[in-house]
Amino acid sequence: MSASNIINKQIETIPVGRPFTTANFKQYTTGTNLRQILSRLARSGAVERITHDIYAKPEIYRGYKVILTGSSLTECVEQSSGEVVITYGATAINQIGITTQSPMNEIYYYTGKNTVIKVNNQEIKLVHINRKYANKSNHTLELILSAAYYLGKENFTLETLYKIETKLTRKALFGLYKYLPVMPTWISDLFFEYYKESGIK
Repeated sequence: MSASNIINKQIETIPVGRPFTTANFKQYTTGTNLRQILSRLARSGAVERITHDIYAKPEIYRGYKVILTGSSLTECVEQSSGEVVITYGATAINQIGITTQSPMNEIYYYTGKNTVIKVNNQEIKLVHINRKYANKSNHTLELILSAAYYLGKENFTLETLYKIETKLTRKALFGLYKYLPVMPTWISDLFFEYYKESGIK
């Protein structure tokens, strides 16, 4: 069976609307031939190119093409780029109880260069973040680091941690104790103070 036929059959098994990366098919052919095969499929309308190395089979809903975003897309971005995508700071401070406001648009922090991806006639922004703040070992840790990066040293304080505690619970913050060595120093210093006041030594 030709590489083209193999790839076509593989794509048929992918749910409509779900993004996928070219990494799924590199074992079947050369990079040049793979790009040619996907280019032909894109011209025929079978798939749609979202951005470099990321495609999808659009789902047609009421006459509009719909492609899943959120984790379905960001996981593909991570796979194709080797970079890390995490919750955006403005979203994080909403989720951990610092504010009730949340971004109107879909935005993420990204350890690569600032990038805009157009999907479903909307722009999804990937905003650069220093890699030391992009840690997905624990979801609460991810949100805390993202919020701290977004607010900065002057606005992310010990009082902020106590405010977060009312939303996430003390248990959730205590669970971050083992991650102190991987936090930026100024954040781990805040946690040391918080733990000391809370009775953890």
